[in-house]
Amino acid sequence: MSRFEAIITPLNEDKTGFTPKGKANFELNEQHLKVSIEMTGVPAKVLHHQDIHGLVNDRLAEPASMIQDANQDGFVDYVEIEHISGQPLIPLDEAPQRLDFTTDSYPVANEKGNYDYYKEIGIDELVRNFKKAYDNAKLDLAKRVIYIYGVTDNLTLPKTVQGNDPHAMLPIACGQIMAIDEG
Repeated sequence: MSRFEAIITPLNEDKTGFTPKGKANFELNEQHLKVSIEMTGVPAKVLHHQDIHGLVNDRLAEPASMIQDANQDGFVDYVEIEHISGQPLIPLDEAPQRLDFTTDSYPVANEKGNYDYYKEIGIDELVRNFKKAYDNAKLDLAKRVIYIYGVTDNLTLPKTVQGNDPHAMLPIACGQIMAIDEG
């Protein structure tokens, strides 16, 4: 079994007023990928998209920081993170193995701004769909980044914040996925 974890830290906290923190754990064996995420400090009663991002050319993806604010509007948006973190590869929703980013089956934070996510994913279907979708790329979790998205609709965002739904897809936290040495 291989184990991975990501310490999830805030992004855009100066503008959103939220300081999300969390941890993601991944256990991979021949049959399953088990994913557990614990988040605190996120906007309450908001659906939070969460995705694994990466570069499919075997390069290491890195978490974004305010340095990626290319248009200098004070926000690092969905489009700006892709330059360093790559594209979204796996949605951490109700059925990650489907690689369907159009669903709204992501976690919703409770009234205190916390949520937990746990999913056991069949590895065969996930790897098969991953290879098909990403030109035979390897899953390679140790080269990936996790993102948490979503703010309330009443947060004023400049028109320069990019994305199909800027409030739902504003990155609020991220973390580098790293292999855990079991030795």
